Amino acid sequence: MDLLQNGPEERKLSGLENKSWWKIILYCMSFLLIFFISAIVVSLLTDWMTNYSARFAIREIFLRLPLTLVLFWLFAHYVIKKPSSFFMIIKPTKEILKWVGIGFVLPLSVILIYLIFGKIELLGHAEPLSSSIIIYLVVATISIALLGGIIEEFLFRGYMFRILEEKWNTTIAILGPAMLFGPIHLLMIDSFGLVDVILVVIPISLIGVMFGLIVHVTRNIWNVVIVHGIWNFFLAGRIIRLSAFEEHQFNAIYQLQITSDHILLTGGSFGVESAVPAIAVYLTAILVLLMYTRRKYSRDTLKGEI
Repeated sequence: MDLLQNGPEERKLSGLENKSWWKIILYCMSFLLIFFISAIVVSLLTDWMTNYSARFAIREIFLRLPLTLVLFWLFAHYVIKKPSSFFMIIKPTKEILKWVGIGFVLPLSVILIYLIFGKIELLGHAEPLSSSIIIYLVVATISIALLGGIIEEFLFRGYMFRILEEKWNTTIAILGPAMLFGPIHLLMIDSFGLVDVILVVIPISLIGVMFGLIVHVTRNIWNVVIVHGIWNFFLAGRIIRLSAFEEHQFNAIYQLQITSDHILLTGGSFGVESAVPAIAVYLTAILVLLMYTRRKYSRDTLKGEI
């Protein structure tokens, strides 16, 4: 039985439930391969550019984003033979405004926890940043927000989610991509000690569970896209950066310095997203979403019995 089923209504059969398990895994891995190949190709195409801001914008926003989405669509349409709506890629609704608000609440809650315990301070620049550096940092932040919000969510909570949900159930659709989402972020760290690996895999997998629950609850990919994008803007971007490392002040317009060197507060090599305050926010959000899901299921079941 699926612990996260929406209600007593019978799910429409799509044909994927009859596919062999290895073919389902192959579909998911094909989408992941498209994700990596697109990144490699656009990097090779833009390596010759000397202007960092222009190269970053062209590579990530104008090449990688559309190329990846087009390849995703082609594979879904011609190989899996399903429309975008099947993968919950539909027009945003007014509900997205609520998720914009929630998108701000989540990262700001992390910052607030540090503020309450007096563990951050604003770190100034010894010299004003040049306009070229500011432009680069703004472009980098927009790219991080867009790519994380759109490409990663289309991949993990759109295509993979629906393929796994149709073959097995919603619980596997949430946990499967989340357990892949965490390890993939190991590519972003330099240190591979046991503690550093744990501080990437477990917290980032929890983020994946949180995002998976959002798309499960709303059945619209754009709600989780906006939450992920805003999260990246505040905690992974370069306009505002929350970090324990002083050298990061040169990689951000506004640097919020964590005044502790304890790994549970700094998050180790991956940073604040792996720290305890962020984990507390993930777990709280997951708990609230689970409670909402169970309450909705009970309500739908009651309606079905009337």
